[in-house]
Amino acid sequence: MSITSPQPWPRTLPDLSAPEGGAASILDEILGVSPAVVYLTSAQPPYPIEYISANAERFLGIDAATLRAQGGWFKLVHPEDLPPTLERFEHWLQSPTSRDLPRRYRIRTRESDYIWVEDTCRKVFEQDRVAHIAGAVLDVTEQVQNEESLRRIAEAAPGVIYQFERRPDGSTRVPYASRKLWEIYGVDPETLKDEGESFFDLVHPEDLAALTASIEASERDLTPWSENWRVVVRGQTRWVEGQATPRRTDSGGTLWHGLLLDITRQKHLEEQLRAMSVTDPLTVLFNRRYLVEVMQQELGRFQRTGRPFSLIMMDLDHFKSINDRFGHSRGDEVLRQLADLLRKHHRSSDVAARLGGEEFALLLPETQLTAALQVAETIRRAISELTLSDGQGHPLPITASLGVTEVLPGIRTVDQLLERADKALYRAKRRGRNQVADDRQGRLF
Repeated sequence: MSITSPQPWPRTLPDLSAPEGGAASILDEILGVSPAVVYLTSAQPPYPIEYISANAERFLGIDAATLRAQGGWFKLVHPEDLPPTLERFEHWLQSPTSRDLPRRYRIRTRESDYIWVEDTCRKVFEQDRVAHIAGAVLDVTEQVQNEESLRRIAEAAPGVIYQFERRPDGSTRVPYASRKLWEIYGVDPETLKDEGESFFDLVHPEDLAALTASIEASERDLTPWSENWRVVVRGQTRWVEGQATPRRTDSGGTLWHGLLLDITRQKHLEEQLRAMSVTDPLTVLFNRRYLVEVMQQELGRFQRTGRPFSLIMMDLDHFKSINDRFGHSRGDEVLRQLADLLRKHHRSSDVAARLGGEEFALLLPETQLTAALQVAETIRRAISELTLSDGQGHPLPITASLGVTEVLPGIRTVDQLLERADKALYRAKRRGRNQVADDRQGRLF
């Protein structure tokens, strides 16, 4: 962006240092009702004051004579604020910019108290060179104290208090965010004040589209916004929840005021509870509830696209006798062994589940009956080859009966599928157990 120099002041300035009469007197009358203290200094070190309005003592509590003394202003600035304030001032003065320089620092009053002031400087040109510095000073002590109180409240809040703005051209920025943004998002709030696109750079790729769409919907309808998404911060994935209320800005953009929360721990707990709710605790396979949920999804997909899937249901033969002869602990060990075997013999897309007792199931997406029967026979053989002991060194024979069904156009519910697989399973049992049967023609493998 090009910088345009302001129109230079008149080549010859009026004598504003005169104690009475003329322009100084008129200007003092005007400024007497203003809280702003106006001054003019030389642009050459040590920057002596050439004029300062008479309201300096009234609004700042500073003796004008002290200020006019050589270096008077700098002697009053707080020792901690003087070096950075002077450094910024001299850098700005030597740069080609024509922009005003805003500064905020503490200055000592006549009562030796320090107040906060906001000092805005402007370059005054004569013959194309900076000859003077014009400025206006306001007492902002109360504002600073209020900001500090708000900052402490913001830091004590459980999340990030923030403003998010979307300009009319679609660009974004974050005018304000509490320091906790660094803890949660890994971003310094100062870097987002003018440009907010980097706020989205850390969003998990799978969540970016939904996050953007939710913001656009809130902006379009001016409705409260709420969304959960993941961010990747320093190699770690975190969950963030955002809530905000939008309003239109005078420029035609939208400004949200809201709160960001780190809900990573909450999400992990939800995932653990979810896993517990769909997992069989003994075998660590999925349970019947989860199998039915996935079967409903597969059935809906079949009805939309015709993509096949099959279901294998299996039951350990004479399992009750194992519990009766060797105890439930030995029976539980057999069930865990079978679960391990199923994990070894199914694809990542398949779903193995314990339906209850000694009954198990395996859902095979994208699989027709012929292939499912081959999978079932492979599992049957593997079960019969399991090496188990009765606890006294004697081998314990294990076999299973398996029933297989494939989804058909006339099937509308999960219960219908389970019923067909169950009928095939009992057909295998009736024909001697340790066998695989399908539900169509009672065919043995």
